[in-house]
Amino acid sequence: MCSSDLAASHCSVGVVHAFAHGVAAWGVSHAAGNATALAAGLRANRSAPALGRLARRVGLGTADELEAKVQRIAATAAASFDRGCVLERLSDASERTQLIERMTKDPCLRTNPVRLGAVELEAFLQDVTGNPAQQIGRAHV
Repeated sequence: MCSSDLAASHCSVGVVHAFAHGVAAWGVSHAAGNATALAAGLRANRSAPALGRLARRVGLGTADELEAKVQRIAATAAASFDRGCVLERLSDASERTQLIERMTKDPCLRTNPVRLGAVELEAFLQDVTGNPAQQIGRAHV
């Protein structure tokens, strides 16, 4: 199993799946949505103890090393499809608001190891587009 599969299945990055489910309304496949958001999801959850445990499980020292490795894998996967639709829609404030509403209602978000409200989800979406906001304090679930 590769480290991106482990990240998705063993540390509950629920925000990534909530994103993938939300962008499906735009015709984006589940795989493409996950590939687009996985690195941002790991960054949103970097303070969660589960990420450190996962990093050690795959022979890495830190969650930052895990994120760097997964970023390379996810970037390769994301290069196989056109992210233009997602990036264009995320540049529209109304579309982002609707996506945040869909993500908030998605049961997968409840499995996220770090509690993310609307402000944190907006920062997550900015990170997905490559314009990460300042780190926002987050409360552990």
